[in-house]
Formats: sequence, C-alpha cells, structure tokens
Amino acid sequence: MASLLHPDAPNFRSFCGLELPDGRRVRQKRFYRCASPRTFGPAGLEALEALDPYAVIDLRGRDEAAANAYVLPDSIRDRRVALPIEPKTGDRVRELHEAGKLDRESAREAMRETYRYYVEENADVFHDLLRLAHESGGRPIVWHCAAGKDRTGFAGAMILGTLGAAEEAVMADYLATNDLWAPPANSTVSAVPEMAREALRRVEADYLQTALDAVARRYGSMFAFAAEALGGEDQVAVFVTDAVEPAAA
Repeated sequence: MASLLHPDAPNFRSFCGLELPDGRRVRQKRFYRCASPRTFGPAGLEALEALDPYAVIDLRGRDEAAANAYVLPDSIRDRRVALPIEPKTGDRVRELHEAGKLDRESAREAMRETYRYYVEENADVFHDLLRLAHESGGRPIVWHCAAGKDRTGFAGAMILGTLGAAEEAVMADYLATNDLWAPPANSTVSAVPEMAREALRRVEADYLQTALDAVARRYGSMFAFAAEALGGEDQVAVFVTDAVEPAAA
C-alpha cells in the first residue's frame, strides 16, 4: 500500500519499487507525486529538496497557481515547470447548484466530465509531462496539482500504464489518495453543499476509468498515447527501459 514519504508533505508519495507483471520493478528515486508544495511544512520541503528532482511539474491552472504561489528551497528554486490545466469541476458544480440540479450523482458526473477533459482537451499537457520524464536522464521528477488528486492522479496512471503496470496496481495508486489526503478546512470543497461534497473530496475508480476509456477510444492504448508524446514506439521502449529495473535472476 502507498504511504506518505513525509508527514509534513500532504499526499507526497511514490510508486518506485512497484513490481510489474513481467517481474521488473519501477526504478527507485524516479517518480513522485504530491499535493502542491504550498501545503508542505518546512520539513516536507526539505524532503522534497533532498530528492534533487529534475523538475517539479505544476499542473495547476494559471490563476490558481498565481493565487497560491510557492517558493521551492534554494537548491531547487528554479526547477518548477508550469504545465497548466485549468480547473473545470468547480465551475460546473456552481452551474448545477444555481440551476437547482446539484446532488451527489450530478457532482460525480461533473467529475467524470473533468476526467474526459484531461484526455480530450489537455492531452498535450500530459504529453509534455511524459517528455520531461523521458528527458530527465533517470533523475527524479515530481508532479502535483492542488491536492495531488485528480490531474496528478491521471498523470500517475499515464506513467504507470506506459510502463506496463497491471490495471489493479494503476488503480490502487490512484485510490491511495483517499487514505493519504483530506481537504483542509478552508478548501473550496468545504463550500460545496454537503450532499455533493463527498463526490468531490474523494477519488473514485469510476473517475479514472472514464479517462482511461477516453484514452482507449482516441488512441487505442496508453502505450499509443505515450508513443504520440515521445515520437514513436522506439522512444517509448527507451523510456520504459530507463524507468524500470530488470527482474531478479
């Protein structure tokens, strides 16, 4: 089961060491996901700095990031890379609420719409993230959004799917957020009517599956999705070789 890398760093975790179906494992010190470093305490930021990441990839929208800016520790101060995906769910939930149509199921459908939006309107952003991971020369990369939940969760599924992880392992990494993160008291989720709050506060297998189904419809597979990002199947093979450790003899 996934666990926090530091108690002072919300949703900060890794799937390094995960065993793949062919017996290989995801390399150590390679892939890390988290909530925004703005939510980290001093010790959490020290733990992030200690990774010496190639890039800290910020998936928050432009206004969202500007309103909640952070400063990384000195030695990695210039490593933040902005790959913005504008938040969508909040606006849709407000529309539903104003129309008197907001309930748990309509909130869940708003979340599913958001996950389709990741693939249908933001594939280029996730392609850019994958290219950065490929260009890192085997060094760690870290990616986050606000909570490290949805945009971050799909990015993790993209990487694991590209590496050939079992579907169960991809989903387990995604769902671990429900055990490792809770919205702060001042979160925008707290302003949502209680009947719909749970649908937005947690991740559900159905949300990620919506995005995976959209990938399958548009690209055929996550491997093909990655091949478009990296310039062909040969480059995906190089990425995978660099990102996994050989099976034990």
